[in-house]
Amino acid sequence: MMDVEREFLDGLKRGEKIAPSAVRVLSEVVKRSGADTVMQLERDLHAASEVMRRSVGASSISLQAVSEMFLAYLTRESLDSHSSFEQCKRELIARGERFVSTTQMCVDKITDAGSKFVADGCTLMTHGDSKVVSAILVRAASVEQKKFHVYVTETRPLGEGYKVAARLQRSGIPVTVVLDAALGAVMERVDVVLVGAEGIVENGGVVNRIGTLLLAMAAKAFNKPFYVACESYKFTRMYPLSQKELPSVPGIDAHAPWQPQLPGVEAPEGVNFENIVSDFTPASYITLLFSDVGVLTPAAVSDELIQLYR
Repeated sequence: MMDVEREFLDGLKRGEKIAPSAVRVLSEVVKRSGADTVMQLERDLHAASEVMRRSVGASSISLQAVSEMFLAYLTRESLDSHSSFEQCKRELIARGERFVSTTQMCVDKITDAGSKFVADGCTLMTHGDSKVVSAILVRAASVEQKKFHVYVTETRPLGEGYKVAARLQRSGIPVTVVLDAALGAVMERVDVVLVGAEGIVENGGVVNRIGTLLLAMAAKAFNKPFYVACESYKFTRMYPLSQKELPSVPGIDAHAPWQPQLPGVEAPEGVNFENIVSDFTPASYITLLFSDVGVLTPAAVSDELIQLYR
């Protein structure tokens, strides 16, 4: 019996991204499944997806997106009257292997497109820990030899901004870390805002680390372009109409104090807490999306989703 959670988490420990690791595991489930029918195989894949979803917490949106896409491929192949069940399985495995092998190519396409929007001498601001955003900035500095400065928010409560600052500093990029609450105060010094995404929803809006919406609102108030860099496999058929419609995060207690807390600060007894991990930024705040399928306006996402699920 395949240990789905162990296979998945071992891949993450080896440095795999969540989506490629998930597709690799789902492909392995297809290989090892004893299912005799499409319906049985669908059940196996749904069960494996749920196990992986529970194990990753805040990053489950990209996992949900690739799992849905993988199952959509299965449905499409099964509806092909010329394909036997075994042929269907072989094609599904081949698709999974192609997806995993081209993941780095996707990042390369995004960095190539996104770095062109980093002007020499500009000042940028970013929020969250997006490896794609870091790759864009490193390419602009090291390959294109551009000089620029980056404001990085702390990205509380987990302080992910410090990892981003260290990564950029190692590449010789001047970095200033600011409090999340200071983003409005420094926005007038910023030329461009660039963030990553946990997911891009059907209407072109963005789900990302908490605070992204405030950053987008500040950018709009100061008339600064707000760019989002994200792989197309994070495009998801979600359609949230409000913040309350974002998916819950497994393993996060929504009513406990954030850990770690600030040094010397203790939570008063009896005080209520609301831990919100991600927020939703409507498409109206987004200037452009940088993805492996091109530089898109938010309105183009629904068309790309149709192509991805074909």
